[in-house]
Amino acid sequence: MSSELALVQPAVLLVDDEPDERLLIRRELEVAGMLVHECNSGEAALEKLSAIIPDVILLDVMMPGLDGIETCREIRKHSDFKDIPVLMLTGVDGLDYIRNAFDAGATDFITKTTKFDFVAQRIKYALRNNSRTLDLKTWQQQLKQVHQVAKIGYWQLSVPDCRIVLSDEALKLFAIELGDIDNSFSSFLDLIHLSDRDKVKTVIDNALFNHQKLNVDYRVITRNGAECFVNLQGEVTYNNGSPASVVGLIQDITERKKSEASMQHQALYDSLTDLSNRRLFQERLSHAMSKAHREEKLLAVCFFDLDNFKLINDNLGHAVGDELLKSVAKRLRSTMRQGDIVARISGDEFALAIEGLSNVDELEKIVEKLRFRLSQPYRIRGHKIFTSASIGIALYPLDSADRDTMLRNADAAMYRAKELGGNCFCYYTYDMNDRARRRLELEKNLRKAISNNELCMYYQPQIDSDTNLVIGVEALLRWRHPEFGLLPPSKFMSIADDSGLIFSIGHWAFITACNDLLRWRQSGYEDFRLSINMSSRQFVQEGIIGNISQVLRSTRLNPNRICVEITEEVAMKNISGAIETMNQLRSLGLRTAIDDFGAGHSSMNLLQKLPIDSLNIDRSFIMRIAGREQDGNTAKGIIALAHSLGLKVVAEGVETKTQAEFLRRHRCDVLQGYYFSPPVPANEIDDFLQRYMPKNPLRNAIIE
Repeated sequence: MSSELALVQPAVLLVDDEPDERLLIRRELEVAGMLVHECNSGEAALEKLSAIIPDVILLDVMMPGLDGIETCREIRKHSDFKDIPVLMLTGVDGLDYIRNAFDAGATDFITKTTKFDFVAQRIKYALRNNSRTLDLKTWQQQLKQVHQVAKIGYWQLSVPDCRIVLSDEALKLFAIELGDIDNSFSSFLDLIHLSDRDKVKTVIDNALFNHQKLNVDYRVITRNGAECFVNLQGEVTYNNGSPASVVGLIQDITERKKSEASMQHQALYDSLTDLSNRRLFQERLSHAMSKAHREEKLLAVCFFDLDNFKLINDNLGHAVGDELLKSVAKRLRSTMRQGDIVARISGDEFALAIEGLSNVDELEKIVEKLRFRLSQPYRIRGHKIFTSASIGIALYPLDSADRDTMLRNADAAMYRAKELGGNCFCYYTYDMNDRARRRLELEKNLRKAISNNELCMYYQPQIDSDTNLVIGVEALLRWRHPEFGLLPPSKFMSIADDSGLIFSIGHWAFITACNDLLRWRQSGYEDFRLSINMSSRQFVQEGIIGNISQVLRSTRLNPNRICVEITEEVAMKNISGAIETMNQLRSLGLRTAIDDFGAGHSSMNLLQKLPIDSLNIDRSFIMRIAGREQDGNTAKGIIALAHSLGLKVVAEGVETKTQAEFLRRHRCDVLQGYYFSPPVPANEIDDFLQRYMPKNPLRNAIIE
């Protein structure tokens, strides 16, 4: 039945075996604006209903064949007609007829003694009442759907007899049927998680006897064994001042609790490694320090980060870096003791709180075990990755009784461990905070060094071993610090590397060195060569080849007179990446070299793969050359190895005549060191060349 039809022209099915009565009733209904369909029997009415759905049915009780009561019963069997008002027309008195008609589904009675003009009014009343009933059913259905979506049920507790009634939706929350519980309050309590029962009973008692509203979250165990969270709310109704009942709502809040737990987890745990984050670590550390104070035990706070992690990240990508961090976290969990606090602070920096220590020896066994485990190789996405940890340790209460100071002290000790070369642990000492402050101040100053014109290039001559001619220079970066004077790279390059300043500094150094080389070549020294170092992060910097190419185009230098050097360690970190970058450099016409060769663990196979032109012997092997021939065996072996592969050899750090003569005797190609000249500014190289070298060709560079 549409509401529009009911308001405009209600359709009435009039069923009566008396034609005269049908005629009189029809006239009255049509005058009242109703559309009337007529049938003279119950059978005809049922057939008619297969074609139309009226808004109301007028049904005579006494008819031959199928009488009105049986017709009504048949009508109610169809779901389409269950809500249509059926008004019985009868001229018969008697309760039995009335009872039977209502049992069959009749809505109301109209006696045939009633004036026919009243029939229309009764129909209008029935329609209005039915419309309200349908609206109520619709609202109830919508409310039920809302409850189903929101997982809300109704409950009522009768206080005098301790009986509880649950709605269908409430029963669904517990995964039970109506007959599964006996409606006693005790059986309701049995559904509550054992740990929460006392809490629920206390809240209900407070509501009953302290006139409080009832609101409590608790866990329930459903009949199928699942655990879920519900929220119980209710208010007490009173009878003569005494509690009569509690009525309210019960809602499934499992998803909300899961969401809250997830948000709480995200707020307190690292999303990549699932270790505690800085916030949770600080909270747990405060408790651990209080416990250590009560128990008079030592507590160690350890900070560590991974040595060369930035290089690994730059070489192999962030995805591999993330996998490495997760592998480190896994090793931490398996290595540390039960109860130790493990956290990822940021990037590749982790923190530990080691509790219950009786002495430092016990701590060092734990830390050494951790250091060893972290230094073992990792296999990630086809790469065998080597890294280690620089570990800083602060002790409570020896180093501080304040949490934040403990964290700063451990951090300062970690940076000292890095300065010592990494893969070690270092205890905090009181001078470390000064060192950390100086480091921060240096970084701050370094950021301004380029714009303040404080950076400069120094150059150390390189000597041809056979001719004694100066054939080129190695470019070396210096910083004219306004307070500390001239600083070598060892004082600030690690800061530049960690802060990312290395990219802008390295680019400036390459441009400056190339401009100096251009000036020397324009002065007539056309065969002069330049060697320049590239840091590990520069070497894998995105766009580095494009930057170098642009400088070469702008200076129009012969790229074959420039050699780019990387250390053996950088090449070993990512051999395939090193080969690719070196090939790109050589495609520009540049020469390439391995610097500090012998300090790492490269092999003949590696050297054969790398597209290089020369090897620079690590200065530690040059320093060993003294008076005896066997002192230089390592250097002699490297020279022979390089020559067998068709590579030139450069000896750096030559400081004595003995070393120079030994290297010449064993056919080392190029010599460089303080024996010939310290690193000097560009203008002194100008003087050096003018003093000792005629232009084209260069000769007699060194006067022995």
